[in-house]
Amino acid sequence: EACSDADTQHWLVSLPRPYGRTDAAAYVESARELAATRAGWTWCIADEADRCLGSLSLEGFGGYARRLEIGYWAHPDARGQGVVAEAVRLVTGHVEQHDLADSVIIRCAAENSASRRVAEAAGYIQCGVQPACEPLGDGTLDDLISYTQP
Repeated sequence: EACSDADTQHWLVSLPRPYGRTDAAAYVESARELAATRAGWTWCIADEADRCLGSLSLEGFGGYARRLEIGYWAHPDARGQGVVAEAVRLVTGHVEQHDLADSVIIRCAAENSASRRVAEAAGYIQCGVQPACEPLGDGTLDDLISYTQP
C-alpha cells in the first residue's frame, strides 16, 4: 500500500510502477542481503498489531569513512504521527551507544516537507544543499537537502 501511494512514488522514483507483491518480496530480500553483507540494516516500523507504519534503513557500513545514512518512508495512514521521527531517534541512539559511526546523515528532496520535518523532529540539522540533483516522480529535479546530527 505505501509503495503504491502516489506521494511515496513521487518522492522515491526508484520504486517500480506499478508496485506489486513481487516488488515487495524483492524489497524484503534486498534488506536481507544488505544485512547479510553487513552493508546496512532495514527495519519495518510497526504498531502493536504488527501493521506496517513505515520503513527505515541505515546504510553505509564498510565504506571508506565511518559515515552512515538513514532513509525512511511512512505508510499514508501513519504520516504526521511522529512514528518515523521516533524510529530515527532510536536508530540514531543505537548508532551513538555502540559507536558505529562518526556521523549519520539524512538526505531529502527540498520540496519533501514531510521527510524534512522527520529529520528535524529527530534532532538533525540542515548542513548542505545540492542543487537540482534529486529526481522526482514527475520527471523534474529538486534540490537535495542534507541533514546531520548536531
